[in-house]
Amino acid sequence: MENGRCRYHGGKTPKGKDWHRITRPANADKATAKMGTLERRAKQRAQRLAKMTAEEQAQYRAWRQSHTPGPPEAREARKQQRKQNAEIRARGAAHARSEPSAEMRALLDRITDLKAMQKELTKQTEQMVEDGREECEIFR
Repeated sequence: MENGRCRYHGGKTPKGKDWHRITRPANADKATAKMGTLERRAKQRAQRLAKMTAEEQAQYRAWRQSHTPGPPEAREARKQQRKQNAEIRARGAAHARSEPSAEMRALLDRITDLKAMQKELTKQTEQMVEDGREECEIFR
């Protein structure tokens, strides 16, 4: 072949931006046979997917997402993005398991107190409106 490789040992496999994309043969008979083969494989794949458990389907979807066709630069960018997302999830999971610091605990307690105070003020305001008063006891 013109690329210097044997057609039986990888020379016909598209490289670069055409990797993992279906190529149509120039010969009409071969193209018809290839399309029939592709349709048969699609039916077999659908049957396999129907038999898979939910966990296996999730694993298959992840594999399909990581093996999408396209230019090498885009595939590499998606690979790096997946790697960064995994690192961020790992850091977040480690952080979520850690116990909050004393300062954080104090802030959370203060937030709880303020929410309780807000609830009480709302209750007093509603009572004041019902009674027809103009001032709330808390503001005197």
